[in-house]
Amino acid sequence: MPAKLFLTLFAACLLFAGRGSAQEVETPVIDRLTQQIEAVWYLMGGADVYEAPLLETQMEALQIQRYVEVLSFAREAAEEDDQALRQQAQTLFAGQNLALRNRIDELNTQRQALLEQRGSAGADEQWAIDQQVRLLWGRYLERLRLLIEGVEVRAQMGLPAGTGREYIEQHLRRQATLISGRITLALERQAQWAAAPKPVGETATARRTELEEALTGELLDAAAALSQVADLFEQLGLEAEETEYRALAISLDGRLGGSGSVGSAVAGWGQYLAARAPGWILNILLVVIILGVFWMLAQGVGTVLGHWLTRVQLHMSSLARDFLVGIAVKLVIFAGLLMAVSQLGIEIAPLLAGLGIAGFIVGFALQDSLSNFASGLMILICRPFDEGDFIDTSGVQGTVHRMNLMQTTIFTVENHRLTIPNNVIWGGIIRNLTSQRLRRIDLVFGVGYEADVDRVERVLTEVLASHPKVVDDPAPMVKLNALADSAVEFIARPWVASADYLEVFWDLQKQVKLRFDREGISIPYPQRALTIRHETPPTKPAESADK
Repeated sequence: MPAKLFLTLFAACLLFAGRGSAQEVETPVIDRLTQQIEAVWYLMGGADVYEAPLLETQMEALQIQRYVEVLSFAREAAEEDDQALRQQAQTLFAGQNLALRNRIDELNTQRQALLEQRGSAGADEQWAIDQQVRLLWGRYLERLRLLIEGVEVRAQMGLPAGTGREYIEQHLRRQATLISGRITLALERQAQWAAAPKPVGETATARRTELEEALTGELLDAAAALSQVADLFEQLGLEAEETEYRALAISLDGRLGGSGSVGSAVAGWGQYLAARAPGWILNILLVVIILGVFWMLAQGVGTVLGHWLTRVQLHMSSLARDFLVGIAVKLVIFAGLLMAVSQLGIEIAPLLAGLGIAGFIVGFALQDSLSNFASGLMILICRPFDEGDFIDTSGVQGTVHRMNLMQTTIFTVENHRLTIPNNVIWGGIIRNLTSQRLRRIDLVFGVGYEADVDRVERVLTEVLASHPKVVDDPAPMVKLNALADSAVEFIARPWVASADYLEVFWDLQKQVKLRFDREGISIPYPQRALTIRHETPPTKPAESADK
């Protein structure tokens, strides 16, 4: 009697909610369904034990039908520009949505209560309870499906999802957890029975067979229920949960297939893959298209940015320009990767957080590399050299071939390829020998002390002035530099283009030697005077004749 009274009060609440909505929104179908619900409600007040379940079933069907009509009306109102009509539809939808959630909670409570009673019931009572539980489970799932459609309708009406989606997810995850626990417990019992010794006697054997069949039926029911929950996860767009529980249901169903368990499992997985394959193939194609588009976009951005930086006078080195172009290309490709990952259903925010944590750990472990990174940035900002410059640093000389944020590649005059960490370069002295347009050559020539100083100075000046690659401004300089031990040293300092330094350096030494030979000016060898003294040893005194 209390259950019947509770059901009657619940039907009355639904009726009054439906009446208010029907009065505000004049829809003939909803009004007719409300009148039918009202008639069934009055009949339930005087129904007996046999009539009550039938009237209850009729009430459930009418309520479901009315909610479907409310959803349809809300969809139509969402497409209209009439604000008053949209407001009335929202009010009607909100009332019916609340009633549906209350009914879902009630069905879940009734089902749990029946499952608790089943443990202490007899065999016949257990069968009746199982039938009632299946009935309540079907009604429960049907209302959850309608509630998910309600979430979609709220989006069409421009309303926030609110707590509706969270409510559905909470119910689905709770049911999935309970069913998974039920499956685990049943499998453990099945494993214990398989390990136990076989019963003796026909009665015991028959009883065990009956219990095993009941356990198998329970597992099959659980697999079916879990598959239904997976359907709702899929309808809600939760692909990770749907895949997990769908795979468990399919594997369990195949496991319980007897001698054809492998074939059943393969068939189940085949059906699952056939259902999911089109979506996966479409996602893979979209990922490939997205990556291809962003790759071409990155190349275009790199080309355009490189041309723009070349044309605009920003006083930027080619190393810095190449660095900025490379960063821009990598950022575009990274954006494409993020979009492709999101297309696969992976949450980007946790992924970025994980990358940040991983970057912190890697950075802490690679402190020397971070020092090279910082030095590379300072080199790009301060521009002590550029690509193609001939530099002298860290005890090596060579032409800069390439530089990144970690290291610099130099080709020596012997064509050796040297890779130097940036912190080694930045921490020492950097001599850029080609950064200036002109470069001075310092030459020292020694002549004998007997040579005419003015004549030697004139000869050197003529040799410098006659060379085609020696510039006139600044003018070359020839001076007597030092009176050395073996020679009089003259210093010659012509200015040449930086690219001609070595060629002119070697050429001038050759021409000076040839000119000195023609002019009879000698280049003395180093001389050292040695003085050898010979000392006569003292003579002994003559011995006396007496001795």
